[in-house]
Amino acid sequence: MKTQFLLASLMMLSVISFGQDETIQKEADPTEGLRNVTFQFTLIAPPIGTNGIYFANTVNDVSINTFVGVGAAVNYLEVAGFLNVNRFYSKGLQLSGYINANGIDQRAGEFSSSGLQGSGFINYNGNHFSGFQGTGFANINKSFEGFQGAGFANINGYAEKSVQVAGFANLNKNALKSWQGAGFANISPKGDAYVQLAGFMNMCEEINGVQGAGFMNIAGDVKGVQAAGFMNIARNVEGVMAAGFINICDSLDGIPLGFINIIKNNGYYSFEVASTEWAPVQLNYRMGKEEFYNIYSLSKLTGSWGRIAMGFGLGHIRPLTAKMKLNIELVHHNEFLIQPTLFSIYNERYNSVTQLKVGIKQNLFKNIYLNVGPTLNYGNSHEWAGSSYTYTGKIIEPYWKVNSNTFTAYPDWSYRFWVGFHAGISIN
Repeated sequence: MKTQFLLASLMMLSVISFGQDETIQKEADPTEGLRNVTFQFTLIAPPIGTNGIYFANTVNDVSINTFVGVGAAVNYLEVAGFLNVNRFYSKGLQLSGYINANGIDQRAGEFSSSGLQGSGFINYNGNHFSGFQGTGFANINKSFEGFQGAGFANINGYAEKSVQVAGFANLNKNALKSWQGAGFANISPKGDAYVQLAGFMNMCEEINGVQGAGFMNIAGDVKGVQAAGFMNIARNVEGVMAAGFINICDSLDGIPLGFINIIKNNGYYSFEVASTEWAPVQLNYRMGKEEFYNIYSLSKLTGSWGRIAMGFGLGHIRPLTAKMKLNIELVHHNEFLIQPTLFSIYNERYNSVTQLKVGIKQNLFKNIYLNVGPTLNYGNSHEWAGSSYTYTGKIIEPYWKVNSNTFTAYPDWSYRFWVGFHAGISIN
């Protein structure tokens, strides 16, 4: 306790001595009244050092401090066991066990710091810093240019041509031509970044490269790739949007990859009522881009009323004439048996169809199309041992047998290929 009180008293004495220098604070020229020394040494904290009571008005070329060092500025080298403080700037190499703080004077904006800063906890610059910063917790700057590495966060009002790496977050009000990597989040609301990579979230006004996050990306304009584990949100995208669940944007010139793709201005949306040889009634919904879209399908199968199939797939549309288009789709359908008495999905067997569909879309009226063509189907069915399911056909019908139970080790499995058709009316 006594040691802590002594240290606190010495630091307070330094602050009081600094604050008493009214003459320097009132000068129009911040350098007026300052002196320069080649070398200074502080034993514990100012004024116990070679600069004495003039420490706050001294620009040091080399500053060595056993515990706390305070000066007007440093030109080449500054080392402290705990804390380095400079009113205006630091240039060269600055190392401390805990904190480096520069540019704390209200007129420090007329100067800039540069070089290499290393501290155990925080590097802080109230003005512009260019160079390298490495710290165990956070780098904080009014503006920055160079390379930053922090165990927790890099925080800048403005970052230009920078590489930022943080264990938790990179936070910039504005970032220009930066590369950012963080364990949790990169946030630059007015930024222009080449790369943003985060374990959870990225936010940037403009991306000219890659924006990748484990959960979500938010951007204004994107030229390149936007990839997230759950969601991408953007204004205008030129390139690829890839998300584990949903992509949302105003306009997209490229490819959307996600379970749900919502494109406000130039997206493709289509609802279709169709029929196939194995599903008398089929409802299909398509969304994305005509060049690449998702299909969501619900089919009523033949047999009992509880036999339905749900499908998901991908499709591509290519114009042939002014009113005719080629439609190619790959869709996988899975049978579900509804058992109302249990209000659950009856799941005693697996039954699926994978379809390759080729269709011709003919425009009939405004936004109404006839879609007709052949399909190549692959059926795959497995009935669990001891199943109480009584439907006589294992495979979704109809089919033309190619092989059945080829692998005798698995007698409950059935496989089929067949050629079929599809026909539907769609509203775009």
